[in-house]
Amino acid sequence: MREQLYVNVPKAFLHPLFFKEKSQIVIENLGELQSFHILEHSYLFLFDLLNIQGIEAYMPWEDKKRSVPLLLDAWEKYKPLLKEWFANRKRREAKPFMIKAIAFFIMAIHWTNKQPVHSLIDWKIELQRLPYQTVNCIERLEYILGAPDHYHSFIQLSELFEELTKQYYLSILKEKNSPRS
Repeated sequence: MREQLYVNVPKAFLHPLFFKEKSQIVIENLGELQSFHILEHSYLFLFDLLNIQGIEAYMPWEDKKRSVPLLLDAWEKYKPLLKEWFANRKRREAKPFMIKAIAFFIMAIHWTNKQPVHSLIDWKIELQRLPYQTVNCIERLEYILGAPDHYHSFIQLSELFEELTKQYYLSILKEKNSPRS
């Protein structure tokens, strides 16, 4: 018999774009909790959710040299698909991929700052505290979250990812040159 883990999504993560009220994640393979297979899962914010509930698991924010590039690569794979769908006015097809890409961005900006995502409800407060930022991140992300299936949201998200990529590499460079490392 295969062991399963049921994780209730806490209120702090119940943003309507990502999770419905009383959402639950079922993890089929408990061995995956100790490795980074985030892109293979259909659920988002897995390791952040496990962390907030005190469940021992891999912590990708402590391994940002490995985890953040995977999220950035995932965006690069989604980007041409999204561009094509928006060019052909297929907003319905684009929306689920935009939602996943937005989640990747939120995870990537937190993990670049060596922080897990603690809340999707208070995301603005969390982002204000992060040292590695993108320009007008909160305002732009607020627009994107409000209209994820709009072409302009796709353009804004593309720009945010481009800026975040630069901030990520800047953070790596600063850590490398830091006397503490």
